[in-house]
Amino acid sequence: MDERTDERADRCADECADHRRGRRNAPRNHEHDGPEEGSGATALDPASDVGQTCDMHPPIHGAHVTLRDWRNEDLAPFRRWLEPGHTWHRFDGPYYPLGTPEQSNASVELRRRLIEANSFPSPRVDLVIADAEDDRLIGRVNRYWISEETDWLALGIALYDERSWGRGLGTEAFGLWCEYLWSAMPRLVRLDFRTWSGNLGMQAIGRRLGFREEARFRMARIVDGDYYDGLGYGVLRSEWIALYPDGFDAERRTR
Repeated sequence: MDERTDERADRCADECADHRRGRRNAPRNHEHDGPEEGSGATALDPASDVGQTCDMHPPIHGAHVTLRDWRNEDLAPFRRWLEPGHTWHRFDGPYYPLGTPEQSNASVELRRRLIEANSFPSPRVDLVIADAEDDRLIGRVNRYWISEETDWLALGIALYDERSWGRGLGTEAFGLWCEYLWSAMPRLVRLDFRTWSGNLGMQAIGRRLGFREEARFRMARIVDGDYYDGLGYGVLRSEWIALYPDGFDAERRTR
């Protein structure tokens, strides 16, 4: 699980949907309070993303998970996972307040509109992580700009179902997501994610995939009254290619 990025990913998905419907008067960037360390991050610009070419298209199949677009049957379980009390919330930016029921309903309704219109942003803003065996939703991956002006993109992941933890599914899903974005957005030279020192699972995913710890903001987060460090991880395209010259999934299957 990574830092809470649902609201900003939903915002940029909504903007992309508006763009496709012809509502082109939305602001290019929105400054807002986001989950990253005071970055002044901006939402995705739909005009810059729509129409980019990509060699990979959802669904993207791994050995154990599939990254795919949202379906109607995902919406009810997705809404349940957004309810308070689930363990995944303890790791996904727990220093931020949980979304309100109205915000959760809006997230579901946004996806319902995209499904009904069959109008998902391209490249995708987020994808469902589905179990490869039964195709049920177990989490999601997403993306958002820290600085579009310098092609600085950040990623997020959440595995909702505890039964999927500790089995390498998060590593596979995040690696497939990275590979998709490298292909879909050729101008990118780096990928980034933010987390906190209490989220050992996310740090392990990053290290396994070749991300490096690039920033540590000491005692910058408070969870249950205790201080934790805020962390920034990154990987360069050149480093990724050196690690996975034949692509992430091909390399992973041969190891």
